[in-house]
Amino acid sequence: KRRVVWSDVARKFHKNRINKSAKELEMRLRTLKRAHGTDLSKFPPCFYGESKHRAICPNRSAPKPQSTRALNFQAAARLLSSIFGSVTKADVRQKAGVIHVNAGEVLPKAVATILGTIGPVVTEDIFLAVGSEIGNIVAQIALQTPAQLSIGVEIRSVLTSLSCILIKRYSNVESLLKNGDAKTCDLSTQPPFYHAAIVYLNSFFFVDEVNMFVLSKLCLLHVTRLLYRQKRIAQDIDLLAEVTFAPNGRWNK
Repeated sequence: KRRVVWSDVARKFHKNRINKSAKELEMRLRTLKRAHGTDLSKFPPCFYGESKHRAICPNRSAPKPQSTRALNFQAAARLLSSIFGSVTKADVRQKAGVIHVNAGEVLPKAVATILGTIGPVVTEDIFLAVGSEIGNIVAQIALQTPAQLSIGVEIRSVLTSLSCILIKRYSNVESLLKNGDAKTCDLSTQPPFYHAAIVYLNSFFFVDEVNMFVLSKLCLLHVTRLLYRQKRIAQDIDLLAEVTFAPNGRWNK
């Protein structure tokens, strides 16, 4: 077998304005192989850039695009740990007196439990998280379901910026986390929000005025399933668990 010369790979990436070192690229591929296996053709499509299919000869039709391959929980959890494992307590720390910029993350196991309760997710579905925080829920839905789109809205720009950086280390797709106020995002009129069929409303830190406003806008959508988080859930309840941190202060699944 021909060995991969990572310095050559890095140079080709630089031509496409992707500034990654040879070591970073090698470690990224090793991490992905641990999550998805060694057969690169079976990797989820989100790890490949878009390309146009060409027929080899005029008498042959172009091949059909590969369908989205959803991961099982174990594979998704490993990849999520790799992506968000560097998130520290300081990154999502709750700020006293500024309730609308607090964060309370939901763990992968809890998201998997939610997926088990909402029923089948199909390729036509669009998932929307209002109050998406660090973005791990949006990422997990994208990894574990065939939904055509998984998007999130988060008011804290520091969280959306950090999430975009982390996700781009493992995927070349455009981040679907939008920084903005839920009151001014035009959820009921602007695509792709308007087309959301499954909505996760993380309103635990919303003030009453914003909470009622967002709910009124969601009533105008074609929502088939609404996951409504209104209060803190005890740590011993699996459905929604607050994020815990390891002794070193990092995100811990």
